Amino acid sequence: GTCEGVSYLLMTKMPGQRLSSGWFDLSKSQQEAMLSQISDQLRLFHSISFDTYAIPRPLQNSSWKDALRAYTDLPEQAPEQADERTRANFATLRNFYLEHESVLSVATAPVLVHNDIHFDNVLHQNGMLTGILDFDFARQAPRDYELRQIIDFFQSPKYLVSERDEPVWDGFEATDELRLLRKYYPELFDSPDMVTRQKLYLTETIVTAMRDGAFYKFNEKVETYFNTEWLERVLS
Repeated sequence: GTCEGVSYLLMTKMPGQRLSSGWFDLSKSQQEAMLSQISDQLRLFHSISFDTYAIPRPLQNSSWKDALRAYTDLPEQAPEQADERTRANFATLRNFYLEHESVLSVATAPVLVHNDIHFDNVLHQNGMLTGILDFDFARQAPRDYELRQIIDFFQSPKYLVSERDEPVWDGFEATDELRLLRKYYPELFDSPDMVTRQKLYLTETIVTAMRDGAFYKFNEKVETYFNTEWLERVLS
């Protein structure tokens, strides 16, 4: 609701702690159990279907390719203040998107995608998932779009945890966790041109970093996803 021009969201308090703070305290079997439970929740979200795509909601579009392109809003050139490395990486990113975006013409039906699944938004207690937070970025999109944020988190968790937890996650890649997610939710990974599609989806995140002036992050992401075989390896 809204009171005196300020919007409020009222909800009950969920028990538990953020998974990002307690992940390394869990045993391997407990970690696997958590990823199994996260997979179950994702299936529930993805069981809610829509007639149109929407990113962001409530804007509607009958074409997934057009909806994503409009939201990503790929600029024609890098910012004037960008250095040579950034400009070269931007050219790589833009050329790839324009060359391959036709694969988005084929898409599964739109479902409810949380779009911000990472361990800072998952609560757990006594080995049980107790809540998933932050539906601010929820979208009506193909199911495989959910992987965009998950992949980006698992590739460099340090960018999506609290400042207090950054030292624990710095330099860590959660590739084993991604494989476990695939074990419990294989349908999420079952789409044609999976690697290409994820690169197109990740373009949105990467362009945002550039617009925010985070050129170090922009370059790191382009070089990881487009100049190495990292995505191919973890999605094979």
